[in-house]
Amino acid sequence: MIKILIKVTIASTLFSLSLPTTALAQMSEPLCYITTSSGASFNLTSMCEGKQSSQLQSTAQSDLYLQNVTTHFKEDDSEFKRVISGSVINNSLNTHFTAKLEYQTYKMVERRLIKDKSDSESLATGHGITSGESVDFNFEIPASSDVIVLKVQSDKFRGEPICFADTSEKEDFCKELTSQIRRF
Repeated sequence: MIKILIKVTIASTLFSLSLPTTALAQMSEPLCYITTSSGASFNLTSMCEGKQSSQLQSTAQSDLYLQNVTTHFKEDDSEFKRVISGSVINNSLNTHFTAKLEYQTYKMVERRLIKDKSDSESLATGHGITSGESVDFNFEIPASSDVIVLKVQSDKFRGEPICFADTSEKEDFCKELTSQIRRF
């Protein structure tokens, strides 16, 4: 057994000594590179290991996400209302057929959040929300709402609720509802 091991070791040493220096360097490096016709070599290890850019990694983790959410007040029939608008972006490779935006409003009463109004708005048309597509939303809620929680979900995705508030005190109350907190 020892004689076979010695013969294999000697044979592999002789083989490696017979290779040109560039071949030895390439063998000690990962086998993921490209050499151009001019002789320049480029290391492609990160691509071969299956690593994705941080943008692709974050998109895979958030199929549908809210973007550019804003609020403003408007007067309608002598009544003030708060209008919430923004976009939902499909950042996945899937088409989401039943995507909807759910919302729950809260009022602060004696330093406690009390549920006020909840509803949902369909975001998907007949063809669904395709990969890379952005769908705008715009809806009204009572102007007296102190905290608003939005959540996007579909047939393939259930997003984490995001709580929106306009003061740091209200943001503290948002922490009772979700870990995702944004300022209007």
